[in-house]
Amino acid sequence: MVNKPWGGGGGIGIMKGENPIGGGSGITFIGDGNLATIYNYNPQPNIKLKILDSRIENSLPEFQTPGSAAMDLRVCEWEGFAYELDPGESILVGTGLAIYIEDPNIAAMLLPRSGLGHNKGIVLGNLVGLLDSDYQNEVQISVWNRSHEPFTIHEGDRICQIMFVPILRPTFEIVEEFDKSDRGLRGWGSTGKD
Repeated sequence: MVNKPWGGGGGIGIMKGENPIGGGSGITFIGDGNLATIYNYNPQPNIKLKILDSRIENSLPEFQTPGSAAMDLRVCEWEGFAYELDPGESILVGTGLAIYIEDPNIAAMLLPRSGLGHNKGIVLGNLVGLLDSDYQNEVQISVWNRSHEPFTIHEGDRICQIMFVPILRPTFEIVEEFDKSDRGLRGWGSTGKD
């Protein structure tokens, strides 16, 4: 196995000998060419979006800046929806959207918004949500108030963010022992404080 990556058009490629395989605008993986799996990675995949509530049509998810990794999702329940979330309480709210990824090499993650989590203590009830590629129902958000103060959720609030990620599906090789690494069995704190 060659231990150096080869970049091509923003991608990471497989090295087989000295010859790169793949590349383009894709992510592929370093390996010996026989064992590594090559993915045709599209940085702008086509994801099917179904609008379940017409009130959300003018507030569809979008990247806020060219460098954004995720898009905000908004609360879409009913006109005038407002719910006071008590400290320690969680609630499941709708987004008015259904997403069908379809491609089994892609999944979506629901993540807390940084400002809400740090400043207000509003995060996700399951910490990180996962949308599998074959899920087709409404995207719902478990909102958890981990602060000590009530927090009111309103219709249209940007409450979390969605990020699409590539998926690896490894196979397992059963072994009796591992080849020894520098770290070995050393656990937490093994690298020291500094």
